[in-house]
Amino acid sequence: MAVMIPNTDFIVSNPHLDASWTFRIDDVGESVQESHQNVTTVISLISDAFGCFYRPTSIEVGEFTYPNEVSLDQIYDFESTDLIAESYEYEDQDGLDVSEIFEQFSESTTEDGYQRIVSNVKFGSGLTKFYISGENRYLCSENDQYYKVVNRRNEDDILGSSSIDPLRFEVSHDIDGYDDSSPMTSILVSVYTDTDIWFKDTTIGAINRGRLVTCLNQFKEELEPDRIQFFADSLSESTLEEEDHLTDLAIHSRE
Repeated sequence: MAVMIPNTDFIVSNPHLDASWTFRIDDVGESVQESHQNVTTVISLISDAFGCFYRPTSIEVGEFTYPNEVSLDQIYDFESTDLIAESYEYEDQDGLDVSEIFEQFSESTTEDGYQRIVSNVKFGSGLTKFYISGENRYLCSENDQYYKVVNRRNEDDILGSSSIDPLRFEVSHDIDGYDDSSPMTSILVSVYTDTDIWFKDTTIGAINRGRLVTCLNQFKEELEPDRIQFFADSLSESTLEEEDHLTDLAIHSRE
């Protein structure tokens, strides 16, 4: 039986990597309705930027609804504000149509006439296109032939299948505080990964990294965030900035 080479014959799932890029965008909405539209616009930008190599298979949408008299500076006053929290889940193993799902949330008021704001969205699982073992393949945690967990001290020691997909997204709307009694709200978009294929100094690593870099840059250009933060348990921001083959991933450090 031929020996399988990690990140050549299969993608390595590395739960200890815990890497992410988080984009922070100031929410300039002046009403609940405007803030809702800002969040849904950001979600459509994720679909536009990453749709070429990522298809979500499960999406969870969290929504708050409020009476019309509730103003933007009251929406996170949970003790005194009358609100209803709803959660919606969508699944399709062949891939979900993001625009079709969020068409249901396109209006800033519900059918009952309540104001709404999408407060949290999780792309919990999905199919990511990788070049691996000589072909382009869409992989998720169920593809244990080409996506495996290995012993982090010895990558030749294959431990089995992964329970976490290689790429995930989360969007949240939150309040940062108050400025002259006006709320300062923001939209956070996090791109999570638990595979280190993007960081490998190999031809296959470069092919896959190029796809991710293209999507991250497109998203950055369209979103114009005021801050980007990179985090990884086993990889520092300075490593991205200093290693020649990784500098394209250091989008957090660019003007």
